[in-house]
Amino acid sequence: MTSDLKPYLVGPAEIELGCPNLAPTLNFFVDQLGFRVETIFPAEEPQVASLSGHGLRVRLAPTGGDPGVVRLVCRDLPESAPRTLTAPNGTRIALVDEAPPLDVPPLRSEFLVNRRGDGPGEGVGRAGMI
Repeated sequence: MTSDLKPYLVGPAEIELGCPNLAPTLNFFVDQLGFRVETIFPAEEPQVASLSGHGLRVRLAPTGGDPGVVRLVCRDLPESAPRTLTAPNGTRIALVDEAPPLDVPPLRSEFLVNRRGDGPGEGVGRAGMI
């Protein structure tokens, strides 16, 4: 049983990405993607950096987990632009459309009657609906 942690949580959340070689990955996030460096340490031979941008806070650290996937929402991205980039640390950057086209299948008309006793029991189903 987990206690309520909400009163103790402060500040923005941060995602940690594994990054064994900081310099090229930092340059990629800052120069290519427009992130801003918030903190970097230690001062000599930095190993860890916290970045912010696009509503996201990222921590690059040598002991971080999987390099992961970052989805950045784009508007009016040209067709010729890449849809996926890969940072030097292996993080995949997916550039996704702000409003992707909807794929609506053709409609098929059908008249269907279900009796209450024919389906699952009460409280079973999507969001507990009958």
